[in-house]
Amino acid sequence: MIEQVIQVASSYWYLVLAPLGLFKYEGAMTTFDLSIMSAFFLFFCPVVLIPLLFFGVRAPYGKFASTNSNEGESAVSKWWRRISSKTDIVLNGRFAFAFQESFALSSFLYVLLTCEWNWQDNFWLNAQQVIATAMFIGHYIHRAFIFTLIRTHSMSDSTLSTMLMACFFCSCNGYLNAKGIWIYSGGYFGAINVIIMLLGMILYIIGFYINFQSDQILINLRKKNQTTDSEKKYFIPTGGLYKYVSTPNYFGESVEWFGYFMCIQNRFAFLFVILTLSNLLPRAVQTHQWYLNKFGDKYRSLNRKAFVPYLL
Repeated sequence: MIEQVIQVASSYWYLVLAPLGLFKYEGAMTTFDLSIMSAFFLFFCPVVLIPLLFFGVRAPYGKFASTNSNEGESAVSKWWRRISSKTDIVLNGRFAFAFQESFALSSFLYVLLTCEWNWQDNFWLNAQQVIATAMFIGHYIHRAFIFTLIRTHSMSDSTLSTMLMACFFCSCNGYLNAKGIWIYSGGYFGAINVIIMLLGMILYIIGFYINFQSDQILINLRKKNQTTDSEKKYFIPTGGLYKYVSTPNYFGESVEWFGYFMCIQNRFAFLFVILTLSNLLPRAVQTHQWYLNKFGDKYRSLNRKAFVPYLL
């Protein structure tokens, strides 16, 4: 893991420093792929983390798409929502989510179909490539099509800017992870790597189950919410890990992708984990605060954490 941290850190400022002659890269990645990785990291970490963590800005999708669902938001968030409401375009939530998630699948499959695969002489390395591919493709088939178009029948509105940003994220993410699995793979793969890979598979399955179960609880609440009243009604979700945290769906997805990283053990998966947490962790804290503002002492008495059971 230390190696992946160093690799990601070394590529962070590439796009800024390389043109100035201050960065020399001697690894196997092409200049184009390194630039994509650098731009991906440079753009999404500051753009996502700074507004969400330091200014309390809420991305306008899900429950935060509604003006009535933004009690207790910061002054900066109110200002940003006021600006975006006048300039942005509101989109159907199901369409926007399916469209943006499909970009990860499309870019991943593009690499698979157009690049020469780097098969290894080691059985476990080849198994690692196939399993990681199944993990990535399986997740996004579920998110883009099964979850969005089959499991859920209604989603809160999204906006054009949110969807386009997600499309860019998903495109880069799918491209880089496919390259990481099939092009920039290889090297030493000993017994400890096999053990880590197997543990990652278990963690991925656990995370997927937590995410699936938690989403289903919310879907059932949305069905209960289908009413003739003009104002949406909200309920406190119960069951599963909702006993311990406000956002077990986010926690489950984070566990899932950390398991994926343990399975494939490369810099691209590690970067994906960092960016996933940079988005979901602030969102989880905001959602937890929303429940506290909405339900007050009734919710506070449940003693739930925001994101990680018993810890955070």
